[in-house]
Amino acid sequence: MIRMAAAFALIAGPVAAAQCGPPEVLTSVLGGTYGEYPVSRGLGSQQGNSVIMETWANPETGTWSIIVNRSDGVACLVASGEAWHVPLAPIPGEPM
Repeated sequence: MIRMAAAFALIAGPVAAAQCGPPEVLTSVLGGTYGEYPVSRGLGSQQGNSVIMETWANPETGTWSIIVNRSDGVACLVASGEAWHVPLAPIPGEPM
């Protein structure tokens, strides 16, 4: 995940080691550097605390990132990759 490491190289200090930081810094890197924007969002729970999970993607380049926004105001990049696409419609009986 070189791309993930590169994104967090822009976030200085010990925050980079944890792959977490201020949401505005993380989303600035995803949007500004990779042209990604939120494409899905959902509520979840992590160690008994509410979180918001977001998928960011750039449909033109195919890059995608998943971030978790914690209740303490910290955002964490938990996954990223390539070849993002949204199926037009599932075909019954066919794997997506």
